[in-house]
Amino acid sequence: MKKRTVIIMSALLVLLIAGLVVSKLTGFTLPSSETTAATTTAADTDYLINLDAADVDKITVTNSEGSFVFGVEAESSGTDSSSTTVTYTLESPDVSTPDSAQVKSLASRYLSLPVQSVAATSDVDLADYGLASPQTTITYTLKDGSEQVVQLGSLLKNETAKGYAMLQGGDRIVTLSNVGTLVELSANDFTSKTIIPFKLSEIDSFSYSRKSDQLDLAAYTYEPEAEAGATPTPTPTPDESATTEDPETAAASRSWMVTSPLNWEGGSDINTLLGELQGLSASDIVSQTIDDPAAYGLDDPAYAFTLNHGDESVTVKLGDEKEVGIRYASVSGRSELFTIDTSSLTSLDITSMSLFDKFAVLVNIQDVSAINLTTPTGQYDMTVFHPSTEEKDADDTLTNHYTLNGQDADVLTSDDDSYFRDLYRGLLSIMLDGLDPQATPQLSDAVYTLAITHRTDSSLVENVALVPRDESSYYVFVDGTYTGFYTLKENLDHEATDPDDMGVEQLLTRLQTAIDQAQDNVYDFPETEASN
Repeated sequence: MKKRTVIIMSALLVLLIAGLVVSKLTGFTLPSSETTAATTTAADTDYLINLDAADVDKITVTNSEGSFVFGVEAESSGTDSSSTTVTYTLESPDVSTPDSAQVKSLASRYLSLPVQSVAATSDVDLADYGLASPQTTITYTLKDGSEQVVQLGSLLKNETAKGYAMLQGGDRIVTLSNVGTLVELSANDFTSKTIIPFKLSEIDSFSYSRKSDQLDLAAYTYEPEAEAGATPTPTPTPDESATTEDPETAAASRSWMVTSPLNWEGGSDINTLLGELQGLSASDIVSQTIDDPAAYGLDDPAYAFTLNHGDESVTVKLGDEKEVGIRYASVSGRSELFTIDTSSLTSLDITSMSLFDKFAVLVNIQDVSAINLTTPTGQYDMTVFHPSTEEKDADDTLTNHYTLNGQDADVLTSDDDSYFRDLYRGLLSIMLDGLDPQATPQLSDAVYTLAITHRTDSSLVENVALVPRDESSYYVFVDGTYTGFYTLKENLDHEATDPDDMGVEQLLTRLQTAIDQAQDNVYDFPETEASN
């Protein structure tokens, strides 16, 4: 039994050897993914080509898109030349804003092409491998003037990256694992997708226009002065500021002064908008040039913004939607047509009023000495003494004191809520609710006037006047000048059970009732007592 087994095994071995000899003599092989793997070890990898960057002058890749020429420069450092820095440049085609990191990433992969398998080692029909007329060639021009050429053929069946290749003049066809990525090149691959080169802390002024509501806003950042009413001064740039705070953290809360469509303090949402715009990148590069801006909505863009950093500036226009959430875009100083994913730009359609500070007047009550209010129903003169925490720490006998037309107005609820402070919060709630910069109201038509005198400087008075606009709003004047804003009538006249929702007229009536009905400066409205 054992003897028979040995005879069978010997016969099989003879047949295998015979088959290998025939295959070697005829060069027969199949152009499929089932090829003979090249035998390699970690110490001895089989390469179709493996070049030292120091020996290469340039690499030229030619495909259906054209020719791409990479310059290669290797510079050694150290006495033993143990450290080498390789620089890759895109010599052709001419790309207006090349991405150096992408150029290096794409160019460096051509220096070493490890063989995955050997498909044929003698004369075969090159057409079976896509190598009779290769669509892509890689030409290596060496420092000594010689050249080596790699030809890339077709992909293997059911493969998307693995394909055939050979050295021009070589005697074998091999498969490479990355033929697909080696042949897919266009100028767009080397073009920088960075749209906004500035960080938030570097943006010192900007403009923003929006087609949907004809918004045309411009603003600059400034450092508010300690003294109220002082002229704003520009914010120092980070390198001029003696601060250890992270510049980007500080920038997220900077103050802005709007100069168009009117002059007013900017809202905090400006920082939100600019924070989304900083470092913006394109989602794709459609083409290297824009032949017809109107075809993409860029002649009359849906959105446009210009960001400034010192003498540097960049303007971005967002045109029509290519698809939901993706808009065509152009960038000043660049020729390319981009697309930008606007899903991360949630503030593009922010309400125009969100870009402005909404307070018509804002003074801390501890800084107030007097309030003079005129309404359609009467004149109200108030005095205020509300010591600060520091003042109370220095003198614990100090207490709040308020008057209304000579009456003691320091009346509290049994829960220590102040009727006067509710009224003061209501006065500060005369908010700016909308824009109407083209209107020309007259100050003499004012039906409400408010003057708040500062305690530290009696010459400093905040003045607000309201002129009827329509049945539901008033034009807002500050210090005798029309602001370009209006406020809603409900801020002045609005019935509610919650003091936080009442209009100024109702808060005045509520305070007067509390003064008239108070016992030992305490009063609770009956409905309040019943609810308790």
